[in-house]
Amino acid sequence: LTFHVKMGYAIPPYYSEELNLKFLSTIIDVFNDDDWEILWKRKRIVSNSFISNGFNIKQNKIVEGSLITINPDVAPRSLIKNSDAVISMPFTSVSLIAKELSVPTIYYDASGEILEYKSHNISVLKSKNELLEWKFYLNKNNSNNK
Repeated sequence: LTFHVKMGYAIPPYYSEELNLKFLSTIIDVFNDDDWEILWKRKRIVSNSFISNGFNIKQNKIVEGSLITINPDVAPRSLIKNSDAVISMPFTSVSLIAKELSVPTIYYDASGEILEYKSHNISVLKSKNELLEWKFYLNKNNSNNK
């Protein structure tokens, strides 16, 4: 921790390969059913100099057949406009855009360690059970709108 404070971080860096895998796998576990189609858009394609080959293999195993991968060059705003809900890692601008467009959105903290429960009036969910509750809420509201 001392090293991270010396580097200017208040807490150790949040994003990691392990956290990314947990983020994706939990969302897939919760939303991969006949009611939902999961679209996944990376911010950018990153070379192996930034991430391990093992991570790429694990990530591909998790996502293969479970979701639709969207090219990073697709404008997020157009994708969000056509979505029923948005889940993003804390605290990316994707959820802010969704909120602006009145698309239901949450931050999902796969680590469960972020102390905030709301940011910019967007909920920060911290567990698979909280994601399941949000899914039930979305399903109920979507069925009322049909």
